[in-house]
Order: sequence, then structure tokens, then C-alpha cells
Amino acid sequence: MKITFVNVGYGEGIVISYQDKIIVIDTGSNLLEEYEGYAARISIDKYLKNNNISKIDALVLTHLHEDHICRGAKLIDDYEISQIYTNIDYSAIDLSKEIIPNDTDEKYTRLFAYSTNAYRHIILKALENNIPIHKLYYEKDKQIMIAGVLKADVLGPNLDVTYEFEKNLKLLYKATTREDITKYSYILDKSANATPIMLRLHFGDKKVLLTSDLVPNNLKYLPDDIDISSDILKLAHHGQIDGIEENFLKKVSANMYITCSSSNRINNSSHKDVYKNIRQMFSDSKFYFTDEISYDDYFKVENKFSALNFHFTHSGIEVSFDFI
Repeated sequence: MKITFVNVGYGEGIVISYQDKIIVIDTGSNLLEEYEGYAARISIDKYLKNNNISKIDALVLTHLHEDHICRGAKLIDDYEISQIYTNIDYSAIDLSKEIIPNDTDEKYTRLFAYSTNAYRHIILKALENNIPIHKLYYEKDKQIMIAGVLKADVLGPNLDVTYEFEKNLKLLYKATTREDITKYSYILDKSANATPIMLRLHFGDKKVLLTSDLVPNNLKYLPDDIDISSDILKLAHHGQIDGIEENFLKKVSANMYITCSSSNRINNSSHKDVYKNIRQMFSDSKFYFTDEISYDDYFKVENKFSALNFHFTHSGIEVSFDFI
């Protein structure tokens, strides 16, 4: 049993090997600039190819942001995929057309258009190939078996929030002016981080909490007494400061913390106060990064690596790196 955090730069791309199944959670960016000039970074499809993986038993697309799902358009073209999990009802997308971004829009508004077009492509190919598509959202005590083998608690998103997001998606596709396309793309980009799929995975008696970009401030719908305790926490929102909150951290009470982000720390990602605050709460906490070789006194390895692996064994959790 192994969960791998691939070094896809700023975004997220996670590959799980469980029994004889392969599960991919998010796919990273499709922008060449995210990989070119960075020797250790690797697109998720190249990682799969390098590891002789040709079939994906389950693909989870947590939310519509470019750095999380856009490389999925490549996966759907080149890999056999058995099923797809998504955070929204794909009927909110007008499958008959693409969204053309306005070159004068701010960067992330344009990137949202890229993500909707990649998502559209994935859904069209899935429908063409009769790949089942499942919408995931939080319900009390909801558990699923991903690919029929991996138990997961579904902790997000909140269904009411996704309904509002889907409503705005429909308005985006109905928009007929550049102004309205920009308006709804902007609204959707800013609200997308309230909609991700959040999963607590069970690897035997060990648990891994994958938050995607769902930050604690957007988790107020969860019951106060919910059990989200985990051994490993993938920090929300690329290690930005809004990804932690004291009560949330206490409930999770993890020992290992993973940040998926780029080493140039754009958007105030991998924020120093995140690790300082966690270490003050949990003195034995361990930190891992997907695109860093050192980070103050929190993390250090000797060489660059393309993937970070957590192996679940009878003796506990072992960590390894795919050094380049």
C-alpha cells in the first residue's frame, strides 16, 4: 500500500497503489511553464509511464482549478480509466462549447477557463467510452470504496455550496458578452476553493486526510464531534496560511504534514507561519514538501526528487523519495 505525491510543481497530483489498483487524485497543471526548466518536476502522465502504469482504476477530480485537473485531459486520452469521481454535476457544463478566455483578464480568471475546457474534454471522453462518473459530496457518515478496495470518508464538499457553484457555471455558459464571461469566470475561480472533494483514506489502521484546497474556514458544515483524526495531513491550499486553524489541527492531530507546492512559493504558499504554528502545537510533527530539498529546520534531503512516497507496512509508515 503506497500513496505518492508527485512533484508537479505548484499543483497536486497524487497516485495511490492499493492491492492491485491504481487511484489518481488530481492531475496537476497542463501549463508547460510549470515543468520546463525544473529538472525534478514531472507531469503525472510521465510519472505513470515511468512506473509502467497503463490503467487507472479510479480518477478523482477534486475541483475546477487548472493546477488540480488540467493534466487530466492528457490522462483521459492516453490511459484506460475505469471510473471518475468529481465534485460537481457535469450537466452544469455545456458540453457543446468551450469557454474562450479574454486575454485581458487577470491570470487566474483565464486559468479558470482552461480548467472548464479540460473538464469538458474529460467528461466528453468519459461519456464516449461509457466510463462511470460519480459526484461526491459530504453526507453524515458517508463512506465509499474507491476502485472497490480503498475505504474513504467523504468530508467535502458541502452540497449547498456546489449547487451555488453549478448555478454560476450554467450562467457562465449562457453568457453572451465578454464582460459576462469575465464576470462569471472570476466569480467561479474565487469560489472554487469552497467546492473540493475532501477525503480521509483508510490504509489499514492508518489514515490520510486529503484536503485538496478546502480550507478550515469552509468546513463549518462539519459536525463538531466528527472524527477526522489522521496520521498524515495533506495541508490545504498549498500550505497557505488559510490552510490551518487551531481547532481543525487539534481534531486531525496528525504526525506527518505534506505540502504540495512549488519551491518558488508563489501566492504565499508554503508559508513559514504554517509550520511554525503546527510545530508549536505538536513538537514531534514531521514536514514533507513535494518541490523543496530544504525548508529551514523543518525538512532537508540531499537531492532533488520527482515524487514523495508513503508506504504503509505492518511496522508503520515508511517514507521514500524518487530522487532524480
